[in-house]
Amino acid sequence: MEEKTDKKPNKRLYILLLILLSIFIFALIIPCHCPTKEQACLIVCKTNLKQTMMAVSLYKENDQMYPSTGQWCENIQQYLDGMDKYFICPVDKIGPCSYAMNENIPADANELPPDLVLLFESAPGWNQVGGPDDVVTDRHGENNPGANIAFADGRVEFVKPEDIPNLRWTVE
Repeated sequence: MEEKTDKKPNKRLYILLLILLSIFIFALIIPCHCPTKEQACLIVCKTNLKQTMMAVSLYKENDQMYPSTGQWCENIQQYLDGMDKYFICPVDKIGPCSYAMNENIPADANELPPDLVLLFESAPGWNQVGGPDDVVTDRHGENNPGANIAFADGRVEFVKPEDIPNLRWTVE
């Protein structure tokens, strides 16, 4: 008597192969969509600058003027709830502040043009002020030159080096 052999493929084997194939494809695709360390630092820097910008806005709202350029860091510290980490880009290992205020901001201004640069990435220091020549553009990787810039309307944008001189740096 001949024994009948079941020639049907094993269902469990197919399911296992399908799972392994899915894991393999997933492992190939995921790294392409994950942010790199440089991108993550850029996002944190942008967020920190946004928080610093919001503190400037709160200061302006409460004191009816913008912080003086000579003491802008001290003036807004109270609005950051002791979170001095917002003053620093994560790539900047020197500190104490990675940002500068536009030197052309009049403290007594009631309104500023929305497209006016208010804060920007700069060399490390405290109460830094300056203009387009003081913007640091090499902090976020060789393949991604540029800097985070905060505007008077509250937005923060990453701006390429060639576009920085074309931004609005004066009230007039």
